Amino acid sequence: MKEEYVQVDLDELKRKDPELAKTFIVFFREYTNLRSMYDSLNRKYIKLQTRYNILQSENKRLSAENEVLKAHLSRLIDRYNQTVAEKNNLRLEYEEMKMKKGMAELAKMAIIEQLEGLYEKLSEVYLSDPVTMAREGLVESVNAVLGMIRAVLKELKGGGVVGTPAQET
Repeated sequence: MKEEYVQVDLDELKRKDPELAKTFIVFFREYTNLRSMYDSLNRKYIKLQTRYNILQSENKRLSAENEVLKAHLSRLIDRYNQTVAEKNNLRLEYEEMKMKKGMAELAKMAIIEQLEGLYEKLSEVYLSDPVTMAREGLVESVNAVLGMIRAVLKELKGGGVVGTPAQET
């Protein structure tokens, strides 16, 4: 809707009704000031609306970026948790291998001790009576040492308990 203005001849109004002319002049000044303030506020509103739209757009962009970062962080956390689980599994495997190595060392020392004892026994028996040596304790001693070796091998492969005699296969 187009604004329509009524034209007033101020000089004629001053002659006919000076009081009304004064009121009209005051009204016109106030109207002009108000119109100027309205235009100024409207310009500020337009600037603020533009700024608001820019900030709204920036907010959407940052929200999208935030979602991307959250997804990336989630993947990193998952990968970290997986790495920690793998590290713990490796540590457990390492501890198990360390324990098996210790058991193998103990078994090896026991076998060496048995072999030394067997060697001493063989030496004594051989020096005293070579024929009897083959018949009596030698076979049992050799079988005992072989049993220990089999038990250690079985334990290192993952079954059985070290120190128990192995069954003949």
